[in-house]
Amino acid sequence: MKATPGTEYLTDIQVKAPIFGWVKIATTIDVDSETSFHGSGKVMGRTVNFNDGVIEGEDYLFQVTIKSMVIKIRAQLHEDDTITGEAHAPKYRPLKVRGTILSKSTIK
Repeated sequence: MKATPGTEYLTDIQVKAPIFGWVKIATTIDVDSETSFHGSGKVMGRTVNFNDGVIEGEDYLFQVTIKSMVIKIRAQLHEDDTITGEAHAPKYRPLKVRGTILSKSTIK
């Protein structure tokens, strides 16, 4: 699925972390153009922002820093409003990412 520029997506994303199991992340994604987006996520009581999201075909690429660890995420949005992908963190195997788009609205 291709995200629409000028749209904000509220999502419920989960990442399968090695120690914690499935970690929930409430995420807001704002699509700036056909090739860029930014947003924020709330994970374990902390808000993490990202400003460098890139859309390459069907892949949505961005990175976040949590406790000085840079995590790179590659995700796909699907027509049924599901999200799948992988998160890559140093010293870990790729972590599974899954989620759901909860709502879509026009950015004001």
